[in-house]
Amino acid sequence: MRFFSVKYFWILLILPLIIVFFIYAYKDVRKKLKLFYGDLYERLIPKNTFPLLRLRIVVSLLVIVFIIFALARPQLGYKWIDRGNINSDVILALDMSTSMLAEDVYPNRLEYAKREILDFLSVVSGDRVGLIVFAGYPYLVCPLTTDYASLRSYVNDIDINMLSSVGTAFDKMIMKAADSFDLESTASKTLIIFSDGEDHSQNALSVASDVAKYGIKICSIPIGSEKGALIPIEKGTFKKDKNGEAVVTKVNINILEDIADVSGGVVEIPSNENFDMQRFYTEVVRGEDIGTKFFVSKVRIWNERYRWFLLPAIILLFIEFFFDGLVNFFFRDKNKIFLLFLLLIFFTPSFGNCAD
Repeated sequence: MRFFSVKYFWILLILPLIIVFFIYAYKDVRKKLKLFYGDLYERLIPKNTFPLLRLRIVVSLLVIVFIIFALARPQLGYKWIDRGNINSDVILALDMSTSMLAEDVYPNRLEYAKREILDFLSVVSGDRVGLIVFAGYPYLVCPLTTDYASLRSYVNDIDINMLSSVGTAFDKMIMKAADSFDLESTASKTLIIFSDGEDHSQNALSVASDVAKYGIKICSIPIGSEKGALIPIEKGTFKKDKNGEAVVTKVNINILEDIADVSGGVVEIPSNENFDMQRFYTEVVRGEDIGTKFFVSKVRIWNERYRWFLLPAIILLFIEFFFDGLVNFFFRDKNKIFLLFLLLIFFTPSFGNCAD
């Protein structure tokens, strides 16, 4: 096993200080209780009070240790993937504003856009891909990675309720995407926006022009139709304006084209008959001809095993949070200690499954 982010192990240096603090607090409480109760101490304070307190301290320390090990990104086992002859970094930005619930494309704009992203992930190979969702504010769901299986899982789990912010701010999303690229890398950098083009920000074009100076080109795949559709809010109801009129949302290709123009990108309309995701990826994203030989080397990708430490930390946090209740339930009755032992065995993650 190896650890990708060993810098987090520096946090372990504070553990001795925490232990010293706990020991001091433990002794101080015990001393004060003896002074306060005097001769009644032995009769009023249960004998198991301080052993249980020590156990609770140990549980808390174990939680800290497990979390630190999880943050250090333990890796065990690896797989080989094909690496292209031209490296590309791609950030996919998915619009999560309420207008994406419009049903002018089947079944609605959001689900249609998710299908397009999954299509893109099915043709990409060897390049790093990241995922951002945005409305009024952007959120980085997944940083640049070649783990396409995890990306597909993230995309499938996306729901309109993930973001609480309203509106659509292209400028903030573009800045977030720029921060997510490795600007010192020699790989080409492409931001692909999946959106209906409704933008409530004022600085999208200037921001797009600024990030283009760092070699970031912005492409868009518009989602929706020019005819437009109502925006469903709840079953049988639709979004209305301040005058009580139902809002009709239409795809705005103009803003997407303007952003593409100032950054050297393109706009590809998925409803066009000649749209092909493989061609888009090869020619636009990678800047190659369709006939270019694609794979020239292989790269070893390590399997992330942080769950092996995160799951015990969560279990111990649960135990610590409900400590008093669990003690009363299990340890007051010796017959239930065996049940606790079985539960710990059942929920302990297996260490045997790893890719070689």
